[in-house]
Amino acid sequence: MSGKHFSVWPILIDMVTSVLIIIILYFLLEKILNREQLELIVINKKKEVFEAAFINKFNQEVKVDSSILISKGIDHVQITFRDTLIFRSASYFMEEKALKTIKACAQQIKSSGDSIGLRLIRIEGHTDSDPFKGKIDCRLRSTNEDCDDLLKDNWDLSSLRALGILKQFVKCQIDSTILSSSGYSSQKPLTQDSSARGKAQNRRVDIKIYFTRFSDQIEP
Repeated sequence: MSGKHFSVWPILIDMVTSVLIIIILYFLLEKILNREQLELIVINKKKEVFEAAFINKFNQEVKVDSSILISKGIDHVQITFRDTLIFRSASYFMEEKALKTIKACAQQIKSSGDSIGLRLIRIEGHTDSDPFKGKIDCRLRSTNEDCDDLLKDNWDLSSLRALGILKQFVKCQIDSTILSSSGYSSQKPLTQDSSARGKAQNRRVDIKIYFTRFSDQIEP
């Protein structure tokens, strides 16, 4: 048997050092996480204050009534237009009064976006479940050629309505690179109520506004 003395102290010192490092890292990580959580709370509070101010200002400037709804999503503000406010039945042609409403809406969005930054604006058209039976308003065409082929069903109607509002936003100098439009036909109803009142609720255009500082993750 060897006469050499075996010391456990180096091993104990290494173990204690390792434990101390783990403890220090744990407390540092905890402080970092707490700081991030605090920052998130502050951001969310600023978001709530801004959204409340935006909604209040929008209500004043655009003169919101029962045809316009404005609400807050998880990461966006949503403006909903009832179809009768902007469009005639089975048409995507906008009357002059409707254009004024759209322009006022766009100006308010742009004004708020200039102060905090706009990340994305989604314009989504929706119809009720009744099959499309109307005819396109030929005043939209530059010639007298037959234009029934432009509008075949609710997919076309919802898409063209959303696109029409997008084009008005572009005319109001909202950056076209942050704009998108889509039509969902009757696939995303607000209610399953098949009465005339329920169908009227489902015929709408939703405008979802994502502001830069508050929209790290955008819902699909």
